[in-house]
Amino acid sequence: MSRTAAHAMEAWNRLTHAAHQAKIIADLVEACKAGQDLSRFAAALNWDGTPNTPEFLADLAQMIEDFQPVARAAIKLAEGTQ
Repeated sequence: MSRTAAHAMEAWNRLTHAAHQAKIIADLVEACKAGQDLSRFAAALNWDGTPNTPEFLADLAQMIEDFQPVARAAIKLAEGTQ
């Protein structure tokens, strides 16, 4: 392989690695935002002892269930096991 080709290959590898890292970061940011949305929604619970509506509780349960695979995926990304 010529020197120019080797430099081009090295540059390409750096770019693809950077793009991969950028995607990982974007995915982690998205997971964090989803967790933040979930925590905001959960914070709206009636903590004063008054009953929460069944609809609110059902929505909260659904958000929690929807977030669990996002959290697992984010953990794998952060650990580098995906």
